[in-house]
Amino acid sequence: MEVPNTMWGFRSSSTLANIFLLLLVAMIFSVSHVSASKQFQNETDRLALLEFKKQIYNDPLGVLNSWNHSQHHCQWEGITCGTRHQRVIALTLRHKHFSGIISPLVGNLSFMRFIHLEENQFHGEIPQEFGRLFRLRVLNLPIFNSSAVVVISVAGNSFHGNLPTNIGLTLPVSQPWGKQILCQSTEDLDFIASLTNCSNLSVLSLSVNKFGGNMPKAMANFSNQLNEFYVGGNYLSGTIPEGFGNFVNLYKLGLEFNSFSGIIARDFGKLPNLQGLRLDHNDLSGQIVSTLCNNTSLYYLDLSFNQFEGGNILDNVLMNCQNLQYVDISQNNFTGIISPHFLETHSSLIYMGLSENSFTGSLPPEVGKLIHLADFNVSHNQLVGDIPMSLADCSNLENLFMQANFFQGTIPPNLASLKSIQQLDLSSNNLTGPIPSDQGEKH
Repeated sequence: MEVPNTMWGFRSSSTLANIFLLLLVAMIFSVSHVSASKQFQNETDRLALLEFKKQIYNDPLGVLNSWNHSQHHCQWEGITCGTRHQRVIALTLRHKHFSGIISPLVGNLSFMRFIHLEENQFHGEIPQEFGRLFRLRVLNLPIFNSSAVVVISVAGNSFHGNLPTNIGLTLPVSQPWGKQILCQSTEDLDFIASLTNCSNLSVLSLSVNKFGGNMPKAMANFSNQLNEFYVGGNYLSGTIPEGFGNFVNLYKLGLEFNSFSGIIARDFGKLPNLQGLRLDHNDLSGQIVSTLCNNTSLYYLDLSFNQFEGGNILDNVLMNCQNLQYVDISQNNFTGIISPHFLETHSSLIYMGLSENSFTGSLPPEVGKLIHLADFNVSHNQLVGDIPMSLADCSNLENLFMQANFFQGTIPPNLASLKSIQQLDLSSNNLTGPIPSDQGEKH
C-alpha cells in the first residue's frame, strides 16, 4: 500500500515551503511594524521636549543648546531614557534659571517617572494635561495623577490659580523657610480636596509661589502618611483649620511668610512625630497651646514675627520640648522671665531668639549651661541686672545681641576670651566701665 507523502496534515514539501515563506513575511512585517511604532513613540517624546524648549524664553546657562537635531534626544542635557524602549523617564533641570511657561505637551511623555524642575522662574497656570502622567513617582513641579505619587512639589516658582483638577482622581492607594497681597482668590488651594485619595502621599510642597485665599478644611482628610507639608512664602490668609492633628506621621510643617491670623489650632499638640514647625511671619495671636510640646521630638520651632502673648512661655509651654535646638519666639508680646530651669535643662540649644518681647528680670547665670549655643538674641526687652560671667562658658557663641535692655554694671572681662564671637551688640543699656580690649573691634 502506498504511503501518502504527508506530514502533520501537509501533503507536500512545496506546500511547507510556501507556508514557511508566508510566516517569514509576516514576521518581518510584524518586526517592521513594531520598529515603526517604537520610532513613532520616540518621535512623540522628541516633539514634546522641543515644545518644552520653545516655551523657555530665557536660558542664561545655555542648558538647552544641546536640544537639537545633531544627536538623539536621549543624549540631551537633563534627559534620561529607559534602556529598553528608549522612552523619556526623567527630566532633571534643577536650578537652571529658566524663565517661561511649561508646555502642556509635557503631558505626552507617557513613560515619565521623575520630574525635577524646581528653583526656576516658571510662571502662568499649570497645564491640565500633566494629569496624564500615570507612571510618575516623584514630582518637583505640578505633574500629577499618578497611582504611586509620593512627592508633590511646586516650590520656588510663581504659579498662581488652581492646580489641575484631575490631581489624584485615579490614585487608588498611593528645601524655603514683607508680605503683600497679590492673589486674593479664595479657591487657590481647593485642588487639595482632589489629593485625599493619594493614600501614600508623603511630601506636599507648595511654598514660595503666589497662592492666595484660605487653607481649605479638606486638609483634615489628607492621608495620615504625610511626612512633610510646606506652604510657606505665599499669600494665604484666614485661620489655620483644625485637622493637622490627624497627620500622626507629620514631622515637618512650614506655614511661614503668609497672613494667617487667629490662634494656633489646639490639635497641633497631637503630632507625636513633629520635628520642625515654622509659623513665623504671620499675624497669629493668642496664647500658645500648652500641649505643643507634648511631642518630645520637636527640635526646630519658629514662632517669630506674630502677635502671640502669654507669660513665662519657657516654663509653661516650651519646657517639655526637651530636644530643642532652634527656638525663635522674637517679635511677639510674650512676658515673664527667662527661666533658669529652662536654660539648665536645654543644653542642646544652638539658636535662641527672644528679642522684641517684654521679658523682665535678670539673665540668670544658668545661661552658661548652653554650651552648644551659637546665636543668642535677647535684645529689645526689659531685662535688668548684670551680664552674667557664665555667659563666657558658651564657648561656641558666634552672635550675641543684648542691646536695648536695662543691663548694668561692667562688661564681663572673660567675654574677651570668646574667640568665636563674630557679632556682639550691647548698646543702649546702662553699662559702665571699660570695654574689654579684645571686644573693642567687635560690631
